[in-house]
Amino acid sequence: LDRHWRVRAAEGSAAAERVNAGLKLFDAGKTVAALDAFMAALELQPSNEEKKAALYNAACCYAKLEQTEDAVDSLRAALECGLQYATVLADGDLQALRGSAEFAGLKEEVVGGGDADGGSFRRDLKLINEARSPFRPVRGFLYVALGSAAFISTLITLPRLAAALAGDEGVTLVGVLQNLGINVAGLVAIFFLYRRDQDGEAQEISTLTIEETLSRLPISIGGTKQVQLCDLRSNARPVVLAGSAEKVGAAVRKAQKYRNQLEERGLLLVPFIIGSSAAQKEEDNKGFGSKARKMAVTPTPKSATREGGKAEGGDDESFDAAVAAATLKTKQAAGKRFKAEPPAAALAEWERTIEEMQRSVDGVGTGDDIFLVLRLDGRVRASGKGMPDWEQLIQDVPKSTELFSKLESG
Repeated sequence: LDRHWRVRAAEGSAAAERVNAGLKLFDAGKTVAALDAFMAALELQPSNEEKKAALYNAACCYAKLEQTEDAVDSLRAALECGLQYATVLADGDLQALRGSAEFAGLKEEVVGGGDADGGSFRRDLKLINEARSPFRPVRGFLYVALGSAAFISTLITLPRLAAALAGDEGVTLVGVLQNLGINVAGLVAIFFLYRRDQDGEAQEISTLTIEETLSRLPISIGGTKQVQLCDLRSNARPVVLAGSAEKVGAAVRKAQKYRNQLEERGLLLVPFIIGSSAAQKEEDNKGFGSKARKMAVTPTPKSATREGGKAEGGDDESFDAAVAAATLKTKQAAGKRFKAEPPAAALAEWERTIEEMQRSVDGVGTGDDIFLVLRLDGRVRASGKGMPDWEQLIQDVPKSTELFSKLESG
């Protein structure tokens, strides 16, 4: 994952020095002072990489200070400097921000805007979509070729039609009308097929966007370990159950009857109570309990250099090994668990993603109960209104040890 915590300090680069000083302040919990350092770096004629690092880390400071609009503005500017949108989706310090309406607006800009707003993210989605539908470009070429031929034939037919209407004995009106009808019908059919293909691609891109957003949602396993759903790929099939406390609770209790069969298939229940983020916010505002701290998904300190440098207190190899070991341990724990839960700090982010799912799934409205079953490769296997039929799901999903499961995980 492309991180932009630190920039390599070029000789005499005051901007890089300010950025790296700000990171030390951030690590020490001095958020306001860190923000001042990042903003100062922007006034020192930074390079594009230095500017990107300063803006992104400033956004993390704003998020921690709960200044949502300023955080989103800084992220937007960082994206214009070439920041990878996937970085924004994965950063634990931006977890609470991703549940805000302002971030939802930024996401719409990234998915549907120009190259300045996360073009690489859209290109990645298009590449994935092309891999899933390899014959779409061929169909597009055929549509253009056949449509051009029908259009040219129609243009050639029009003068003959004029001549036939003028009484030219050498041109048969019936024959001309037949040719014209065939050409026009061909143009209409090709246009319909082309539009249907384009609409299908747009729908698939929308689904991919939602799948990618869903894959970045954090879950808590065993109350302490926290990973993103994408970290469980090839190891577990998450089953998201979103709805009222009554319906979700009943679905979980019913699933207990089939626990052994579900565990054999790597199905991991992730219950989410719709409206829980608002209840959590109200509780925080009343002062009950303490706010949940935003946890890093993996032990990725901001002081770690991910672009051209080394982590403080160790080299890149030991750092990466520590991250890999922690992730593997959590994956193994997920394989032994029956249920995971969204962490309290990410409830708003979960809420907004579930709302997007409700709008994208046929027959499901805002506020309706909804379930989603993910494949081992992270794609959505099944979704629908209400709660899943566990018996049917057990019949449809192969055991983790079977060949079909290995093929599914890639």
